[in-house]
Amino acid sequence: MCGVCSARGDMRKCSCQQPPAKKKKTTKKAKGPANKGPANNQRRAVNNRPRPANNQPRPADRQQPPAPTSPVSPLSVTPRQPPSATSTPEADVNYKSICRQLRQKNQQLGKAYQDIKAQYDDLGRICGEKDEQLQQAQEDSDEMAQFVREADERVAEYSNRIRDGDERIEALERQLREVQGQPTSNTEPPAAAAAKVDRNDLEEIHRRMAATARSTIRDFLGIAELRIVNEITYESTIERLADPKLSVKAIEKECWRQLAGLLLMIKRLRQNKTLLPLAVDDSFYS
Repeated sequence: MCGVCSARGDMRKCSCQQPPAKKKKTTKKAKGPANKGPANNQRRAVNNRPRPANNQPRPADRQQPPAPTSPVSPLSVTPRQPPSATSTPEADVNYKSICRQLRQKNQQLGKAYQDIKAQYDDLGRICGEKDEQLQQAQEDSDEMAQFVREADERVAEYSNRIRDGDERIEALERQLREVQGQPTSNTEPPAAAAAKVDRNDLEEIHRRMAATARSTIRDFLGIAELRIVNEITYESTIERLADPKLSVKAIEKECWRQLAGLLLMIKRLRQNKTLLPLAVDDSFYS
């Protein structure tokens, strides 16, 4: 079987199964001058011989068998005809097997698609949560930045207040040194001048309470510390509470409330030992 037979599937119509063509026998003509010799005379006599009555052809005039066809090239092979409608059991089995395999492949592809779709949905949900977390973190960072700006502003304001307080403290310390350097007069103020002194004046309170017990003097530490920490606040508080009928206890309570906003200055003055009761006259506790 040749390549053409394999392609066509039928070797009966292939040229490879036919016998090879026979070569024709050719007679050589005798060389020599025309119409000369006994051979030419004999051939002429044969040709001039009368034909039979039934007009039968001569053996040379009989029909020769057809010559065998030449081999067909693979390129000139006619296309294979489609199979007939009638199918064999083997073809049915192969068809069912192919259909079953295709269904299995289809089911596998569907399952793989469902798995990939579930993973895609999970990734979308995770991305959404990440976006929400990122947005929340951005909002928190904005709030923190705003808080830091406000804190910086407050720190700058407190720094200015502390600087002003330090300058005020230095001025008061210079005044104190000047007062301590002056000679004290032994003359007592007249009784009329002493009567005009306000009962809420801190110096008068110190003078009147110098000989009292320590437990009683502690009630006036708020007034004394406010005057040392911030004299301007002390003066405004005394002017605001200038009612003669107001008790010293109420004034001391208001002074403690004012000191609550000056904790940084109080801490620094306590470290420098310039607040009561760390740096006071001994007679204050006698």
